[in-house]
Order: sequence, then structure tokens, then C-alpha cells
Amino acid sequence: MNTYGGGQNHLVERCLQYSKYLGYLAMMLPAISISGWLLDVPLLAQVHPTLPAMVPNTAIALTLGALAVLLHREDSPIQKSSIVQSLIAITIFLVGFLTLCEYAFGWDLGIDQIFLSVTPTASQPFPGRPAPQTSFNFCLLGFALIAFHLKMFSINAGQASAILIGANALIAATGYIFKTTEFYGFPLYEPAVGMAIHTSASFILVAGALLLSRPREGMMTLLTSNTLSGAMTRKILISSLLIPLLVGSLTRLGVIAGWYSVDMQVSLFSVIIVGFILRATWSAAKQAERAEIDLAASEQKYRALTEDAYDSILMIDSDARIVMVNEQLLRKFGYTREEVVGQKIEFLIPERFRKTHVIKRNNYLKNARSQPMGINADFLGRKKDGTEFPVDITLSPITSSEGFRVSAIIRDITERKRQEDQHTFLSETTKILNETLDPQERIQRIANSIVPKIADVCIVATIEKNELVFGAAACRDASKLDLLKQVAPKAIQRRGLYGIQAAIESGKPILIENTEEIIQSDKSFDEDQLERIKTFGITSFVNLPMIVSGKIIGTISLAMTKDSGRSFSSSDLAFAEVISSRCATLIENARLYRTAQRAKLITDNLPAMIAYWDKDQKCQFANRAYIEWFGYDPEKLIGRPIWELLGPEIYRKNLPYILGALRGEVQRFERDLRPPAQSQIRHTSATYIPEIVDGKVLGFFVLVFDVTDLKNAQLTATSEKEKAQAAVKTREDVLGILSHDLRNPLTSISLIAQLLMMSKQIEITKLHDYASRIEKSVTQMKILINDLLDFAKIQAGTFSVDQYRENLSDIVLPIIEALKTQAEIKGQHLEINIDHGLPAISCDATRISQVFFNIIGNAIKFTPEGGSIRVIAADSPDGILVSISDTGPGIPTEHLPKVFDRFWQATDTKHLGSGLGLSIAKGIVEAHKTKIWAESELGKGTSFYFFIPLANEETKRKAKKSFPREAYNALDI
Repeated sequence: MNTYGGGQNHLVERCLQYSKYLGYLAMMLPAISISGWLLDVPLLAQVHPTLPAMVPNTAIALTLGALAVLLHREDSPIQKSSIVQSLIAITIFLVGFLTLCEYAFGWDLGIDQIFLSVTPTASQPFPGRPAPQTSFNFCLLGFALIAFHLKMFSINAGQASAILIGANALIAATGYIFKTTEFYGFPLYEPAVGMAIHTSASFILVAGALLLSRPREGMMTLLTSNTLSGAMTRKILISSLLIPLLVGSLTRLGVIAGWYSVDMQVSLFSVIIVGFILRATWSAAKQAERAEIDLAASEQKYRALTEDAYDSILMIDSDARIVMVNEQLLRKFGYTREEVVGQKIEFLIPERFRKTHVIKRNNYLKNARSQPMGINADFLGRKKDGTEFPVDITLSPITSSEGFRVSAIIRDITERKRQEDQHTFLSETTKILNETLDPQERIQRIANSIVPKIADVCIVATIEKNELVFGAAACRDASKLDLLKQVAPKAIQRRGLYGIQAAIESGKPILIENTEEIIQSDKSFDEDQLERIKTFGITSFVNLPMIVSGKIIGTISLAMTKDSGRSFSSSDLAFAEVISSRCATLIENARLYRTAQRAKLITDNLPAMIAYWDKDQKCQFANRAYIEWFGYDPEKLIGRPIWELLGPEIYRKNLPYILGALRGEVQRFERDLRPPAQSQIRHTSATYIPEIVDGKVLGFFVLVFDVTDLKNAQLTATSEKEKAQAAVKTREDVLGILSHDLRNPLTSISLIAQLLMMSKQIEITKLHDYASRIEKSVTQMKILINDLLDFAKIQAGTFSVDQYRENLSDIVLPIIEALKTQAEIKGQHLEINIDHGLPAISCDATRISQVFFNIIGNAIKFTPEGGSIRVIAADSPDGILVSISDTGPGIPTEHLPKVFDRFWQATDTKHLGSGLGLSIAKGIVEAHKTKIWAESELGKGTSFYFFIPLANEETKRKAKKSFPREAYNALDI
């Protein structure tokens, strides 16, 4: 397949267009002649009575020939038009051949009278028969059409036939111009037997159309060539076809006008033609001269371009011998031009690849084309000193006057290969990270990924128990690997300025670019070391410490050998450190994973639930027992917030301990839990241990032991003992309370009684005061006794409440009014915020009054002077939520869970009450099937919260009954 440039494509398209135009013109002249015969207009068929006419057989055959040319298409498959074209070609050939046979053998086959029935005369012995020249052209035309279409013959034969057709017709046309009958007539017969003038014109048009229909093949390639030769050929061809006809026609006008004779016409024609020939010759010479100048300039530019090119360029002949090289190639390979030119191309590649390269080179020369080499293959160049380097080659075949050549552009891709190898190493280390977690396997795979792309020898050593031990090794020469593994343990222990130990001591890489120079300058190398260097052919090396988080965990040693011809330089040091860092990370990660696996193995087999929660309270680790307890898949538990795992109620209970752990304090507590997959409540003992690094709490470990069985066993074994101890404790507590809290009112009564006995006369005002004090003391004793009775019922589980429909304001306001005076005495601000639109509640008014009385009374007791107490009630889905807050000293976090315990009081508030008030308040709230809790912050105060259930349609109503008035009077703050 020929390849054409933009100019050639344009010429081809124009040739195809002209072929159509000429084909249409070639059909017009026969059509005019047929019209003359049909309409009996001799002028249209004969032009002049003295000239030969275009007979119908000729007109039909020419029309068919032009039609066949128009039907012809390049590279068209066999189809209907092709079959028609073939039939036309055969028909035209038979017309010409049979007609010639009639002339040669005197036959009369009757084909002359098919379209015309005319009697022969003396002046026209063969009416309706084409002339011998015309018949000969038909034979050529039929053959040419067959050669063009069926390709049974060479295209050159078909084109030569077309040229003969045109030449024969051109001779006939010249005869008409110069009135030379022999050119268009047939001397053997009458002059009327000859090629008609419009027949010759039609043949010229058909021949031109046929030649132009195949511009890409045969002799036409020169005509359509976008070269100087092609341009000159087109000019000469057009001149040779048109100028003789034009000059002959113009000079004939002088003969017709009587200006000169026919002989003068011939002389004049010859002179003009010679002039045109001289001009064409002169023009061709000038073009050739310009072409030579341009070629010389082009060669000069080409040489300048190749000599100054960054890449190495050479050219070889068909025998693969080097015929041209540029200066860059000589500098790159280290040869002189005389040493290279004339050598085989294999001269520039390593000897071990030469046989293979000869095979590849011969295969390429069989089908030479422009193409890059080195795709999916490694090509190496070899310098004069034996050094090898990777190259990329681009080949281009050239056909010139000197014969077949192949140019090669050779680019040194050492840096590109280095970057590719580095990228490959990084990719492989990422793959190692994903595929294996075994430290030893990682070390060996790291060494294998380094050799041979990054280095020729690699030794990895790791620090184990403060000692550097051999880890892995890899070698470019596989036959020396076993030897390398034997000598490596000794090599890593070598001490000296450039040894591996020196890299550990300095914490920095040690680069040796030339081993021979170091051996000469460092006399500490012993015989064994020198022998090892010689055995492996080490030319340069680098020792690097492997560092993770500022800690050296081992070393990696890389070396280059004479086998590869490579060496390390300072430009390689940065990437060598990247290798060291990546290796250190891979090894340390594997170690950490191994440690984590061991820890997980231990924790999974401990009889405790163990987990780790970060500072955001999200799970980062949980052992098998923890996972099984809560029933979560491990992947769903990791990253899950602790409040989602525990649920809102347990999380609220555990929150003080969680916050304590996040403050850096160890937390220990017990909790009754019900596992999600079980119905039985389990008793657990929990410990929260904070993880503190550099003074910051990163999270906390959770250790939970299920002590249900232990508790049950203890309870079963010591049940009676505990009951006795509880009874004794309760008795002691009661006695303690009675002995302390009853002593005050009894003492007051005793003192008043003594005063009464000592006084003979008492003023009425003093008597009333003494009576009031006695009444107050008796009321305090009654309240204390009632509290003890209520507490006893709560403890025994017999405490109950009578719930009725009530209005909260009716319960709270009297209590606030009774306590207001006590608050004002201490300068406290008592604030109440109860919406009058709150719905009715269902409660025991007397008991709920006790709750308000106890909590508000405590707030007044423990809030310093000038403080404030705030009572708020609001509607909620769980009932009326009541909050009673103060600005007192607050309760420590560790004591907050104990505020509802019986007899419990803070250390600094001892003896301010019986210690049963909050415990009774809790019993009353829980008897209403709701809950009570407290929140506090040291230095900011304490808040108590509890719910009161809402009334419904079934809730009973009763007459209003407030908390006993005497209770208010007995309040002692």
C-alpha cells in the first residue's frame, strides 16, 4: 500500500475528478454522431463530405467504452457494475478484433450492417465498418479495460494500452491538422476508409479518462508524485499533448488563409515546437539546479540537527553496518568516529545480547517500518569502558539514492528507568504491606523487591534485644545468594569508618561511591572483607539505619557490582533514605501487629470483659468476652460510641465514672447489668483505667468482671451472718440517731422543766415561750420517730402511698410559704417557677409534701448565706419533672451515688440531720413508680430531679389535705 502526503492526495482527487469529466466528454461526441445518423444530418456524423464519418458501430463502441470507464471504481469488489464493465470490455474487444479479421481475410461477418443498411459504392466500399486504426484501438481498449478491472494482467500493461490508444488517435488528429491523409486514412483502401476526426478526439478522451481512473498505481504514480520529478513529468506530458495540437491548429489557419503553403506550415510548426522543447529543457535544468541547492542546504541542516541533537543518532545500511553517527553518540559511548563507522550495530550492545539482537534485527529488516523499540523490552547500550545503561530506540527506514538505510535515535533513559524502578519499589512495598503481616516474610520480600532494580546486593538486619542480627539478603547473581547469606552475619558486625555498625552509631547513611578508593584509604579492611568485596565484585555501596519514630530498629545495606556496571552516587541518597524509611515502617508495623495479636490472644482468653475507648468515647478494641456479652459483631463494635452500646439509662449511670477516667482518675464501681441476649441480671465489677501519654488522656481501658456467681456464693454462704450484721447495724444506727437526735429535744424539755421547778412565779410571756419550746421539741421527736417508722417500712418493702388527683401548686406553695422565713433568716433567695397550666397529678399529697420538705429543707441547711434555691416544675412525657437546685458547695463526684443512702451525710455536714430525709424521699418517689436522681458540681451547687405521675380519668379525687402544720414549725436549720 502506498502512502501519500497531503499534496499527493489532492492530485489523486483531481485525477479522479478529471477522469469523470473526460468520460462524460468522451460520450458526447459519439452521441452527436448517432444523432446525425438517426436524424439524417451528415454534418453531425461526418463533419465534412470529404472526410471519413464516425460509423454507428464506432459510436456505440466508444459510448460503451466511456461508460465502462465511468463505472470503474478503485478497489471496488466484484459487483453488478463490475460484471457490466467486464461484458463491455469483451464486447469492445470483439468488435475491434472481428473488424480487423474482416479487413485481413476479406470476410463479411455482417457486423457492419447491424445498425446501418447501406449498399457499398466505389467511394465507400465498406459502409458501416470502422477503420482499421479504429478497430485496432478497440482491441487495445477492450484489453485495457480488462487489465484495469480484473487485474489478470499487470496494471502497467493496461496503462501502456491506454497510452497506445491515445497515441494512435493523436496521430490521426495530426493528419487532419497537416492534411496528411496517410495519418488518419488507410492507404491500402480509399481515403474514405479512416479514423474520423471526432473518433480520434473521443479515443483521446477515453484514453485520458482510463489513465486518470487509477492514479495510485503503475506509471501514474510518477504523474501524481508530489516531487520535483512528478511536477516535471506533468508539465512535459501536458505540453506534449496540447502544444503540438494547438500549434498545429494555429499554423493551419495560415494555410487556410493563404498566407503560406503547407511546407511553410511544417517548417513553422517545427521551429515553434523546437522552441517549446528548448524552453522546457531550460526550465527543467533550472529546477534541477534549485533542487541540488536545496538538497545541499537540507543536508547541511540535517547534519547540524543531528550533530546538535540531545539524543544519539546513527544510520545503518542493509547489512546492519553503521554508516553515519552524530557527535552525541560518540560522546555517550566513548568511541571515535573511526572506531564506530563500518561496525555492525551489535557493536554497541552488551555481548550477551548480541545473538538475540541479530535475530530481532533480521526480522525487522524483512518488514521495516517506523516504530519505537524498547516497548515491553529492556535494551541496554554498552560504552567503550564496558559500562551498560538502559536505552530507548526509535527506528525509521529510509530509501535513498545510496540504497536502503535505517536511522536509529538512541536515548539514554537511565534516569527514567531509575524513577520507574523507584515507583515499582514503592508499589511493591505497598503490596507487601497488604499481603503479609509476618515480620520475617516482609523483610525477605523487601530485599527481593530491591534487587536487581534498585541495587545488585541487599542485606537487611534488625535489632533484637539490643543486638543487630541478620534478617534477609538478596543478590543479583542467584548463584552467590547462599554465600551472601553465610557472610552477611559477619558483615553486619564489622566495625570501621564505613561499616554497618557505623551507620547505627551515627544514625545517618554512609555512602561509598568508589569501593577501590576506600579500600586504599581505609587500612582496617581485613583479608576476609577484601575477599568478600572481590568475590561479589562490589563497586559502590550505601549503609542506612532504619529509623521509626526516632528509634533505630535495624539497618539496610545496598551495593552495586561489576555485573551491572552501575554505581551509587549522591543523587541516589535521597531515594535510598526513602527505601530505608519504607522498610523500617513495614518491619515495625509487622512487629506491632504481632504484638497486638499476642495481646489479643491473651485478652480473648481472660475471664473478663476488656475494651478500650478513646477520648471521643468510641470503641477501638474489645476482646471476645466483651463482644459475646453485648452480642455485636467485631466490625460493628469498633468505632461505636459507648452510649449506643450501653443504652441511655446505664450510660447516664456510668457517665460520672467515664468522665472521671477521662480526667485521668482510675474508677472502680459495681453495676447490675442485664446482657442483651439474656433475661437474668448479672452483677459486675468494673474498673476504668485511663491511658495517659505525655500528660494527656488518650482514652481509657475498661475491665469488667462478672461477679454474679461469686456474689451469689457469698450471699448464700453468709446470708444469716449478713442479716444479723444488718440487724445489729440498723440497731446501732437507730440507737445512734436516738441517742444524738433525741438528746437535743429531751435536753430542752429537761432544762425547761428544771426552770419551771426553780421558778416560784413565771411571767405569762415566759410561760408561753417555755410551752412553745417544749412543743417544738416534742414535734422534732415525733418527726424523727415518723422518719424512722417510714424508713423501716421502706426497708421492709411495706411502704405504700395513696394516690389521688391533685394540683401541684396546692402542694408546693404551702411548703414554700412555711420555709420562706427560714430562707430569709439566712438571706437566701427562694424562687419558685411552677406553671399554673400544668396538668393534674396522681400522688399521695402528704408523702410528696415530705419529698419537697426534705429536699428544700436540706437546700436551706447546706446553702451558704446569700445563696439561692430554685424550684421548677415542667410537663414532660414521663410526668411532671420537678427540679430543686441550690447554689451550695456541691457534692463530690465520688460521693454523689451515696446521697440517697440511709444515714449518709457528707463529712463536713455531719450532725445537721438524721440522714434519712433523702433516703425517705427516694422511697416515696419510687413508691409512685417514678425516679429521683441528683446532679452536682463542686463549688456550683446541687440539683435534685424527680418525676410525679400525671392523673388520668381513673385517678380518684379526695378532699385537700396539706402536710401537717406542726412539721413546718418544727423545722430546725
